[in-house]
Amino acid sequence: MAFPKQRGDRVKWPQPFGIRLVAAMPLLLQEKTYLQYVFSFAPWPCGNRPRSRAEYFRDRFYTIPMLVSAISILLLLAAIYLLARPFMRGAIFFPTSTRNVEMMLGTASLHSGERIADLGSGDGRILIACARQGIRAEGYEINPILVYSSRRAIRRAGFQKLATVHWKSFWRADLAPFDAIFVYGIPYIMVGLAMKLERELRPGTKVISHVFPFPEWIPVSKHEAEKVYLYEIGPKRP
Repeated sequence: MAFPKQRGDRVKWPQPFGIRLVAAMPLLLQEKTYLQYVFSFAPWPCGNRPRSRAEYFRDRFYTIPMLVSAISILLLLAAIYLLARPFMRGAIFFPTSTRNVEMMLGTASLHSGERIADLGSGDGRILIACARQGIRAEGYEINPILVYSSRRAIRRAGFQKLATVHWKSFWRADLAPFDAIFVYGIPYIMVGLAMKLERELRPGTKVISHVFPFPEWIPVSKHEAEKVYLYEIGPKRP
């Protein structure tokens, strides 16, 4: 086994923490001081006191690469968490085909001037399709990457006045003003979402669900091949 080079009575280690850690790995089980040096903030390596004040301060600053590495790792983990958090809370994004978007709009029979909400608006393709027909469309999306890309797509299409994307969970949104709701949910949220829609929407409001139906609702119409289901909110219960 090749040991680190000696300089006088001191061990000469590579200074970046990553290289230093790799170099020390074969020796960790043989010499405890190596493990202490790599993972501690000791002012001098291997327990040998520096021979001069200059050496003391030089060795003291050996910990800076360790601090930089630790902070970098923490920031990277925080970024990964923020990006992955939407996928852990909601449905995985799966783009709706152009054919199914047209099918959903045709099933809803919407008119210019009406107002719709897309719950989990993804890349904004439903919002843009509605805006092309003069329909005011608002999307709710919690994935920041999809929020940015959908807003950019709306700007490029020139529909900023008709289509809007909110970086917000639709669970905290008031859906009462809308004439129709588009949903691409997942099975475990459908019962709770049905309760929210019944509580907030006006009688006669249309709800269009793609892929997953509402288990306790009877659809007004459905297209089994495309898995598009149309519902209407009934009268309020006393």
